[in-house]
Amino acid sequence: MAKIKKKHTEGASRTYTTRNRALKKLQVSLQDFRRLCILKGIYPVEPRSRKQANRGSTKLTTFYYSRDIQLLLSEPLIEKFRAHKVFLRKLQHALGKDDLTRARSMDTNRPTYTLNHLVVERYPAFADALRDLDDGLCMMFLFATMPIIKGELVTGDIVNECRRLSTEFMHYVIHTRALRKVFLSIKGIYYQAEVQGQPITWIVPYQFSQRVPTDVDFKVMATFLQFYRTLMGFVNFRLFTTANLAYPPHLDEAMDESGVGLGSLKVESQRIEDLISAREQDGEAPQVTDQQMAQRLQTLGSKLQTLVEPKEPAYEAVEAADVEDAEGSPMFANHVIFLSREVPRHSLEFVLRAAGGRVGWDKASGGGSAYAEND
Repeated sequence: MAKIKKKHTEGASRTYTTRNRALKKLQVSLQDFRRLCILKGIYPVEPRSRKQANRGSTKLTTFYYSRDIQLLLSEPLIEKFRAHKVFLRKLQHALGKDDLTRARSMDTNRPTYTLNHLVVERYPAFADALRDLDDGLCMMFLFATMPIIKGELVTGDIVNECRRLSTEFMHYVIHTRALRKVFLSIKGIYYQAEVQGQPITWIVPYQFSQRVPTDVDFKVMATFLQFYRTLMGFVNFRLFTTANLAYPPHLDEAMDESGVGLGSLKVESQRIEDLISAREQDGEAPQVTDQQMAQRLQTLGSKLQTLVEPKEPAYEAVEAADVEDAEGSPMFANHVIFLSREVPRHSLEFVLRAAGGRVGWDKASGGGSAYAEND
């Protein structure tokens, strides 16, 4: 006699699962479940037959793939979220007893977590990260101009980090002459750059005072921003190192406070030839250790061979990008453009420098200009 099959063990009822069943299986709250789904890139799905997926019920509910929920069972972030809840409960208990010494000690040892493993998991190849960079850049440039919101959703540190990451990416676009298209719309300024063969499009708000809307759930946006900040850090590091640039670039705090903008970050080359020439100009002789000398002697034969048979070095592609782009020489090469105080300086400076031009501006628009009006 054949074995009797149990109901709801195959078909749509097994492929899909409801949100309530997922919460019961994971033993997490609805808020933590939403954060996990956003960070892991798991989104609701629409089954072909809702009645079959919901085991005969026609009640409106949200469905997920069962295999996605199964993967969340081994996610280490769940333990981090539980540890954070335990910490908040102990901190509240200490504050309720007026034990301020213990509360300060607990606050300094607050449990933290990183999202580095999620970036590697979601983007196994660097081209995958570049293809999914549009939303991250839009979020970075939006929060870079966002005012500080009361609470812990949008703090000053988050705004400064978004401004730094977005400025680093703009410096890479300027260095490699990767900007291709610019479009002015009522929403903001659309930019499109071609980075390692991948077109990346993002929007930047105009430089006006932002009005914080009240009908926007900033908890959801803050969760997306938390992941995109980690992703942008990985992407900027990879882009700078492939372009032979030192990362992170040095921030001149005095110039940053004077409103210089892009010029507050000092982008330095990481090539050995440039580092040696820079030290010679400063009057410092490069110190070579015994280990470095042994490595140079080992590679001496291959270098002598390249002198006999000339071969293009790997970094010449980066130097060629500084001189000309895919369509020829840059539009504003060997030109100096002076910006008056009536124009949006930050956007025009980025576009003109990405096209090979040199930019100066009026003192009323900010300090740090390399050229004066009567120069």
